[in-house]
Amino acid sequence: LNEDVIIVVERDVSERLLSHQALKQRESMFSNLFHSSPIGIAQLDHHHEIVNVNHSFEEIFGYSEKEVKGLELDKLIVPCDEYKDALELSNSEIGNTVDVIVCAVPVIVDERLISTYGIYVDITERKKAEEKLKSNLREKEVLLAEIHHRVKNNLAVITSILELQSMNTENVEAQNVLLDSQMRVRSIALVHELLYKSDDFSKVNIPNYLKDLARVISNSLERKSVSVEIDFNLDQVELKITQAIPCGLILNEVLTNSYKHAFTGRAEGKILVSFKNADTGMIYKITDDGIGLPKPKENEKASLGMTLVKTLGKQLNAETTISSENGTSFEFRFSKK
Repeated sequence: LNEDVIIVVERDVSERLLSHQALKQRESMFSNLFHSSPIGIAQLDHHHEIVNVNHSFEEIFGYSEKEVKGLELDKLIVPCDEYKDALELSNSEIGNTVDVIVCAVPVIVDERLISTYGIYVDITERKKAEEKLKSNLREKEVLLAEIHHRVKNNLAVITSILELQSMNTENVEAQNVLLDSQMRVRSIALVHELLYKSDDFSKVNIPNYLKDLARVISNSLERKSVSVEIDFNLDQVELKITQAIPCGLILNEVLTNSYKHAFTGRAEGKILVSFKNADTGMIYKITDDGIGLPKPKENEKASLGMTLVKTLGKQLNAETTISSENGTSFEFRFSKK
């Protein structure tokens, strides 16, 4: 047959057209996201050379896309000691160090790295805010240290006044009262002295405080005729000043009482100071091996020292136990604030 034949081949490209349109739409969305993102982004090839950067990258680092395109990013963004190389890449006269958070996002197709996105978050303002907070904190720490130092000095002045008053009176009973008051003021002053020397002005190191305070009391009250040995069993505990001061004043009252009355007629004695951190709370105990407390007489008022000990126990919200068997024991159980 000599007839002409026309062969028509039809192919439905609707899906391909739709896929192409969807791809263009995704590319447009990605482009908008890339260029409008508030985070600095740089696209790199597999040589780590810059392909393009967005506007935020330009603002963060001060380079235009035209200046950095084709450059190795590692040579552009460098630490301060190598910043000279980076400055040579820019026409600007002055360069600045910028604090950023860096994240690298690799683009892998068919198990092959084809590109990398470097993402940079400018944290300059955050760093400035942190430095300002640190500066304010340092100023407050200096102020608190100065306050504790001045309180300690003022209490030292009061101690000196009490000592002068004691020296100017011939009444032995009055001298003893003034001496007791002097030791109570010293107990409080020692807290402020320890806080002044400490890195943390909110808490008092209890082992250091009780040992130092016991040494001060011992040096003031120990008589040549009576040698008192003080032992310690102290856990590493820190208390706020509102709990530390009552603990110190309790130690002052109990030790003072022991030195004065517990070892009458003896050449030596022992005192144990214990401070333990138990599951149920703090257990603070002071025990001596002396003659024990005298039996109270009918209608006899409690001594000032004993009244103070019980009052201080209430300040700690402590369960207070006082026993007088084989010596005297004061025990305080309370919760740490």
